Amino acid sequence: MLLDTKDTIHFTDFSFIKYCTDKYGINRGIYNTIDAWFYKEGITNIIQRRVSILSFLKFVNEESVVKKNRRKFGPGGLTKQLQVYSTLTSKKR
Repeated sequence: MLLDTKDTIHFTDFSFIKYCTDKYGINRGIYNTIDAWFYKEGITNIIQRRVSILSFLKFVNEESVVKKNRRKFGPGGLTKQLQVYSTLTSKKR
């Protein structure tokens, strides 16, 4: 079943987290860290934050494919990826 972001962002909390973990191969701890990071960055609206989470996970997945890197995050890697993503997306605004 192919879902687009429009449908996915309206899932219940549990279903949204499960979707992210299944599709992007992350665990609940990684998801919680990403969610908290965007919240601390000022994205308090849950819909906007979920769009940002999906966009970030897609970005990381594409970067991982380009680099042929199966492991997305090493020690400190998640924070670094979030910072890179934030820098790139802030330049597009």
